[in-house]
Amino acid sequence: MKKIFLTLFITSTIFACKKDDTNTTNPSIVGKWNIDKIVQWETPLAGGLTVKDTISYLGNGSYINFSANSKAYDKNVDPATSIVRYDTTNYFVNGNTFYSFHTTDTISATIQTLTNTNLLLYATIDIGIPTMHRERWVYFSK
Repeated sequence: MKKIFLTLFITSTIFACKKDDTNTTNPSIVGKWNIDKIVQWETPLAGGLTVKDTISYLGNGSYINFSANSKAYDKNVDPATSIVRYDTTNYFVNGNTFYSFHTTDTISATIQTLTNTNLLLYATIDIGIPTMHRERWVYFSK
């Protein structure tokens, strides 16, 4: 009788165990991200017309490759002229804040979405015009 219970217990344990398919790793910015589009709003600070501009990069080969050593390598294909530009910069992520360090300036952006397949960065951009405010959303996908 003990052998029967032992056999039933072992059999039920083997068949009751199920592989856990959930991915418990946190999404990472590291990797190659395709630039899908940039949405930009420009607003005069003294009032006036707000201008929205959407630039689609979808499928044109533009990307940023964020390496694990805090270097970002990008290929930017201008949607209007098809001119290709390559660039390398340093970056740093602290919580949900993304920093990109260029030779002339530092860009700070908020990571609004980060999944294994989607990244959305939001930033306010100083364009050197004291009466103008610019907001930018950059959409990426893998």
